[in-house]
Amino acid sequence: MSATEQTVEMERARARVYAFFAGLLLNPPTAERLDMLFTADGETALEMLFPADPAVEAFRQIGRRHRSGRRQDQDFLLDYEALFRVPGASYVHPFESVYRPNGAPQKKGVKAAMWGNETRDVAQIYQDEGLQPQEDFDGLPDHLGVELEFAAVLSRKCAAALERGEQVKAQSFNAKRSAFLTEHLLQWSGKCLAKVRQNASTPLYAALAALLESFLEGEQAETLEAANF
Repeated sequence: MSATEQTVEMERARARVYAFFAGLLLNPPTAERLDMLFTADGETALEMLFPADPAVEAFRQIGRRHRSGRRQDQDFLLDYEALFRVPGASYVHPFESVYRPNGAPQKKGVKAAMWGNETRDVAQIYQDEGLQPQEDFDGLPDHLGVELEFAAVLSRKCAAALERGEQVKAQSFNAKRSAFLTEHLLQWSGKCLAKVRQNASTPLYAALAALLESFLEGEQAETLEAANF
């Protein structure tokens, strides 16, 4: 396999990871989605992506219980609703502007607000890339899941450009993703995911938040390394 083919596969894999987490954050855990999530192949993939990560062991145990018939579908659904949809003691705002009011880190005493500058900024970035919200999506553009999906889109575009031999375009998509991560996603996702781990009532969402944190930490390290090269 050539160096270009290896890079294409890496970008495709990166896109799949971003899309995987985006889907879990944007969609409730239906029985069908849980069946697709808790597979032996899925566990193997997570072990390869996150070797020796304790969150993978938690995920593995949940999957084994699920496949043996000890399902927790209702528990997972209630946890998802409490974390991301129903304001209450466990609710976690999954929106960038809540954590970065007026483009600055949130200060004590500053009231969290949605539809802030960051919301409008990322909406414009999506539009500049030729993207429009799906017809059935009624959320905000700075939702964590949406920002993750945008990173997946840029990774897929980078891979496609490389396959066509369009190196300049591939570099452009890579640069766009790095800028988006640096200026938006990585600025606030850690705080949000820490709250998810703290507030989750099931091990599923605590483990997924921990795994996503690990993945984004790796993306941050790679982005910084590329910037300093």
